[in-house]
This record gives sequence, C-alpha cells and structure tokens, in this order.
Amino acid sequence: MAVPHLSLLKRLDCKRLGLEFWLPLPFVALLFWFGGEVVNQHLLSYAYNPNRHLETDKPAKIQFSASVLAIEVEMKQKAKFTKIMVRTTNSPLKTLEFEFPLTDVAQVEAAIARELNLSVETVRDLSRFQFTD
Repeated sequence: MAVPHLSLLKRLDCKRLGLEFWLPLPFVALLFWFGGEVVNQHLLSYAYNPNRHLETDKPAKIQFSASVLAIEVEMKQKAKFTKIMVRTTNSPLKTLEFEFPLTDVAQVEAAIARELNLSVETVRDLSRFQFTD
C-alpha cells in the first residue's frame, strides 16, 4: 500500500501546482499580522498631549528690513481714510501699500513709523502728502 502513496506524491508535482509559493504564504501572512500588531502597540503607547495646538486666531506679524526710498501719502478727507505707498530699495518688495482709517497728519505719520519701524522724523523727511476730497 505504500507504493500507491508514493505515486500520489509523484502525481501532485509541487512545482507544477505552485505549492512552493502557496504553502509558505500563510506563515508570511501571520508574520505580517503579528509584526504589525507589535508596531501598532508601540505607536499607540506614545503619550498624547492635547494641550499643544496651533494658534490661528492671531494675525501673523511679518518683520522685514528694507531701505525706504519714498513715502507717498494720499489722504481722502470725505472717505476718512489714508492710502500710503512706500517705495523701497534693495528688497524683493519694491512697493508696499497701506490703508489707515485716519485723516490727521500726526496720527498718519505715527502709524507709518510704527508699521515700518522708523522714527517719526524719518517718516516726515521721506513723506509726500496729497490731500483729496
């Protein structure tokens, strides 16, 4: 009876049926399953700190340095706002534009000085005012 058993193995021909690929496949799957479980447990064991968050309610403050060439100020009295155009040198930004809801010359000069980090005297020297209705 042992002879028919050997002939059965001969008839199965492992290479032709692809058993060399399919027999180790469950072992590889189990290896990935347990390896993934170990990695998952390791990652989930990290401490979670919910107090760290991004603050998006504050506007971004951008600081840059540029040499101011000229400041053109156009005050619109009826509309009650002032439009400012600042021309710069040695900067990627050649012109900067600002608008302030101010029409008083001293307040406008102070606001420009605050925005550009300059003294009020420097702003007065570089400014050219134009008043429109």
